[in-house]
Amino acid sequence: MNILPRILARTARYSHPLIKRLEQRRIEKYAQMPGEFQPVFIIGAPRTGSTLLYQLLTHCLDVVYIDNLSALFYKNLYFGFRLSRVFFGRKCHHCFESSQGDTFQCGLNAPAECGNFWYTWLPRDRHFIGRDEIPQEHQKKIRQILTAIMNRCNRPLVFKNLNAGQRMGLLSQVLPGARFIFIKRPPLYTAQSILLSKQKLGLQPHEWWSIMPKNYPDLVNLPPHRQAVRQVFFLEKQIDEDRRLFPDRNFITVDYASLCNQPREIIEKLRLFIGPRVEWRKGAQIPSLSFSESQQLPDADFSALEKEVQQLDWENYRV
Repeated sequence: MNILPRILARTARYSHPLIKRLEQRRIEKYAQMPGEFQPVFIIGAPRTGSTLLYQLLTHCLDVVYIDNLSALFYKNLYFGFRLSRVFFGRKCHHCFESSQGDTFQCGLNAPAECGNFWYTWLPRDRHFIGRDEIPQEHQKKIRQILTAIMNRCNRPLVFKNLNAGQRMGLLSQVLPGARFIFIKRPPLYTAQSILLSKQKLGLQPHEWWSIMPKNYPDLVNLPPHRQAVRQVFFLEKQIDEDRRLFPDRNFITVDYASLCNQPREIIEKLRLFIGPRVEWRKGAQIPSLSFSESQQLPDADFSALEKEVQQLDWENYRV
């Protein structure tokens, strides 16, 4: 993090109590207004192309999103959005790079996951959260802030925080009109990418990485290949089960290969899904995307993943 973000982060930390008092009245005002737009959550397993999808949507479509600037003010997210608007307006961010989902190398306007916003109210030691697990007062605060942001900006709010796929029970209470984009990739290559990510981060193959499904305690001590495949399986299984908490029209599935091979067609399809009033950003250009799925692990490791994938029912999510 260079000097400007460090200064802003320190400012956000120490000015939080004052900003909270100043913004609360506006949050309450805009949260009470009838809203036209609903939040949109990109969900799925890790290493399925979710960051690329997030970058494409927020670059191409005139939606609001948490950028690296507003994420620094996660305790005062409404203020963070207002500050970002002053700095960047409604410009394209031109960010199509990331490191394990982190986009800080692209600058302050690049899209951020901002998990810290959710951890203000939610536990850090687990990711699955069902209905009635979070106090009503916390649910109200989350709903107020996000509704106020959408009403003030008059645009839908797009999130990429894959933990949301394990929190659909909570979201059905907090934001019952929420919409979900479920991005999928062949599980063999998703699991391979998880193992490769562990290598890149210096983790041991058996060490857990990224999102924890509800049955995480049953998976954490499994052999590496079985753990990686079943991590993907049970994360997607939970999403498949909990999608029933929302109307069918609020849920859409996107294939990673199709996104890479036909990005304009997929983004246009998602634009209509998010809301027909959503427009393309002026000057938005889709970058050239390369796509290939290939074996990148040694034969023994790749064969072990194939065997684990074949043991599971990926259509009905039955073990």
